[in-house]
Amino acid sequence: MHEYSIATEIYDSAIRVAEENHATSVSAIELEIGELAMINCDQLTFCIESIVKGTLFEGAELKIAEIKAEIRCGCGYTGKAADDSMRSYLICPQCNAPAELIRGREIIIREITICT
Repeated sequence: MHEYSIATEIYDSAIRVAEENHATSVSAIELEIGELAMINCDQLTFCIESIVKGTLFEGAELKIAEIKAEIRCGCGYTGKAADDSMRSYLICPQCNAPAELIRGREIIIREITICT
């Protein structure tokens, strides 16, 4: 389950920021996860909740928003892929040529709400 290692990386980054800002607790953490990041959000939530027990993050609200996949093609098209099947995510719906994935695989800590 790679969600545990991702949860650990998220926690390590977030705790560093919280400590640098002299947080006494954290009330919320907001994540954005690309729809093609291959993350099971329920498993990620479970892992994060397990990791934060006994830390500044215990009891913090976890918010996860999805980033839709977006492609760019040499023909000038930028936007959604042809359909939602994994096979066509990198095919331009305008010219059917291979396209570049420009969004949809990222995992971003968007915001950490701390108390000082």
